[in-house]
Amino acid sequence: MERVLMPKQGNTVESCVILEWKKKIGDTVLPGDVLCEVETDKATFEVQAEHEGVLLTVLFNEGDDVPVLETIAYLGKPGEILPEAGARSVENPVPAPLPSPVIPVKAQSFIEAGEKARSVRISPRAKNLAERKGIVPENLEGSGPGGRILERDVCRALQGRSSIGTAALQKAEEEDLSIPAEGSGIGGRVLTTDFKTVRKSGWAEDFPGNSIETVVKGAREVIARRMKASLDQTAQFTLHAAADAREIVEYRQYLKTADPSKGLSDITLGDLVLYAVSRVLPAFPFMNAHFLGEKIVSFEHVHLGIAVDTPKGLLVPTVRFADTLSLKGISDCAGRLAEKAKSGKANPEDLIGATFTVTNLGSLGIEGFTPVLNTPQVAILGVCSITLKPIGGDGDVTFIPHLGLSLTIDHQAVDGAPAARFLKELCDALARFRILLAE
Repeated sequence: MERVLMPKQGNTVESCVILEWKKKIGDTVLPGDVLCEVETDKATFEVQAEHEGVLLTVLFNEGDDVPVLETIAYLGKPGEILPEAGARSVENPVPAPLPSPVIPVKAQSFIEAGEKARSVRISPRAKNLAERKGIVPENLEGSGPGGRILERDVCRALQGRSSIGTAALQKAEEEDLSIPAEGSGIGGRVLTTDFKTVRKSGWAEDFPGNSIETVVKGAREVIARRMKASLDQTAQFTLHAAADAREIVEYRQYLKTADPSKGLSDITLGDLVLYAVSRVLPAFPFMNAHFLGEKIVSFEHVHLGIAVDTPKGLLVPTVRFADTLSLKGISDCAGRLAEKAKSGKANPEDLIGATFTVTNLGSLGIEGFTPVLNTPQVAILGVCSITLKPIGGDGDVTFIPHLGLSLTIDHQAVDGAPAARFLKELCDALARFRILLAE
């Protein structure tokens, strides 16, 4: 019999949420088979079987927050007796229902309540409403299975705070309606007239016809939560500029003709931007920093986060010590990390530790956009497409290719003028890229 442990997802991850079990109790499992999908606050990962056998039991349900290195399941032969379950065993490979929720002793979410400790188990909808309304889940009693806190439990707490009327609460429960963040009543009290026709199930009476519902979970849920938190917790301000792109375009063409054995033909325009950022940032340490509320931490080295579009959503792996790498070194590292992210093989260590992020939408023809900060970083650079820009001189107008750049900063930590000076220096560095390489 073999234990299946919740993998340790890097040094900073203490627990993971089980999103979905891919195998059922009684299923035959081979090494490499995906047993379940889990998420951290950074991304989603797959837990794979290391041994062959039958899935005898699972010890946690979907939605449970499980400490790393905790046993989550057992693999073995049909008929084997489970250590935790005594007489429970699987005589035949027939799928069985999930066991009653097991509360792990080491769970991070335990709180002390007198002499007892209980795990705070809360549904995503209840958690979202509690966060919007400032309700502390630890103070609620759950009415769901195993004491799980449901949205109606948060609603009742809100009713006690006079944030939602009795009739409105009853309407929400009877008609399965989402609770608005704010109501039209006194002090933001939610009234029955505040409900929209769109129901939690995702369809609306006003829009007949076929529709597709997609549950927000996994990486999408993590991304949504982090982007919303970024906008809520920062004062974001975006500057736009355009860099003369003639030199980087010419240099990119030159690299494409290089000896294939040198491995230089795969270097992209995006890699050139990454290199320029890594060389300019050290002169602007306030941009290569984290804002932590009561303090700002500036970093000696540049660790570049690179936004990658993956089938599961946005991931941001980190090119570490980018300021010490050559152009080819940055290109190789960025390409390797991007491929790992797209193939679902990025590990937690790949996705942490960035001091500045670059996101590139230029290949999609975007001429300007507003990147959202990857907190606690104080800045993120958006790379846009190359467009022709008219430049006048000696009575003539010449159209010169320019690369659009969009820089978002946290105005709590960085002022507009210093950020503009950084952006100008970056534009100048790209315009004289060959000199930058020689410095």
